[in-house]
Amino acid sequence: MARKAKRHSAKAPKWPIVNFTKFKFKPEFSPFCRLLLFWEFVLCGLCVFGAAVLLLLKLVNRL
Repeated sequence: MARKAKRHSAKAPKWPIVNFTKFKFKPEFSPFCRLLLFWEFVLCGLCVFGAAVLLLLKLVNRL
């Protein structure tokens, strides 16, 4: 017997879904490196915040 061709299966579409649970990527940073990364993010955040405040002040002064 010939099989019937499946037109629309009820399965979910096969997207290229990446399963992040199977990647056990946990980088080990030394404490000094962690401290450097932390301060880098803090300083970057402060710079962005400061720039936003300065832009807001310029806009307020124009109005």
